[in-house]
Amino acid sequence: MALIAKTKPVEKPKNKDRYVEGIGRRKAATARVRIYPSTSKPLKDVATRDEKNPRLISGGDMEVQINEKHLKDYFKKEKLLQIAISPLNLLSVAFKMTAKVSGGGESSQAEAVRLGLSRALNALNEKWRLPLKTSGYLRRDSREVERKKPGFRKARRPQQWKKR
Repeated sequence: MALIAKTKPVEKPKNKDRYVEGIGRRKAATARVRIYPSTSKPLKDVATRDEKNPRLISGGDMEVQINEKHLKDYFKKEKLLQIAISPLNLLSVAFKMTAKVSGGGESSQAEAVRLGLSRALNALNEKWRLPLKTSGYLRRDSREVERKKPGFRKARRPQQWKKR
């Protein structure tokens, strides 16, 4: 009989210094956002300001990937793009960022990315907590769709009733 030596499986060390992660949810959408701190740059070097509204930035040159697509390719509408990167706009910083988003609609996904990004930025630097909190970016919007009840057409709309 041969002796079999039991060996422990080799676990890969997880290097948490490479990225900071934040999870955001809104309605049925869930976003897992990762920020890579070693890629920090001033925002003015990476993004261009909008001429009409100098507070808004366009994410054209930023390294932001959402579901393996560039930010502008994923969020076609400018409003959704601005919602998603508004924490970076508020703090005037830029990072390489990746996000995995699933469920929900476009607007819910943009808000889930915003919450996940805000939580990751808060974990990265506690000094950013106050501006993020006062802007309401660290608060989860807990409103969900109310379920349909039996005997009703929708959640609260009863079936039509006829007296005669």
